[in-house]
Amino acid sequence: MIPLVLVFAILAPGVVAATASAAGAAPVAHVAAFDKTKFVLEVGGAAFLIHRYIYTPWKANGLKGFSGKLAKIKAVLAAGAAILLLKKAYTIANSGNSALLKKIVSPLNALIALLGKIKGGDTSSVPTANTTLSSLSSLSGSAGVPFTDVTTGL
Repeated sequence: MIPLVLVFAILAPGVVAATASAAGAAPVAHVAAFDKTKFVLEVGGAAFLIHRYIYTPWKANGLKGFSGKLAKIKAVLAAGAAILLLKKAYTIANSGNSALLKKIVSPLNALIALLGKIKGGDTSSVPTANTTLSSLSSLSGSAGVPFTDVTTGL
């Protein structure tokens, strides 16, 4: 069975060529649909990684000892993944038209820089990273989109 598109292309080549050239000439504009949703997913994923694999183990034992070595490896990997997520969120915030997302860009830069230090093995930046994440939360709350950390049991 011959696909319908192929039959149409054979029977009416002028129409297909005109349609293809018109589609290629159209400018591609930024689609702002779901920018805030994508932003929240990226920042939420980064916040989870920071809280679960960096801040909580640091608060428990300072990433020291044998179990601390494994926790430090997890923290470095989580910091790398969180940096990628935050860079995506930064790109979304800068490319969109949302005033809320534009306000939140400066704490993102600070958090990315702190996570870069943690990724390099400097655990002294952990409390500052947690404070910066909290300021990101309060800044978004003052802009009208509050978020809170919810602990659930299994």
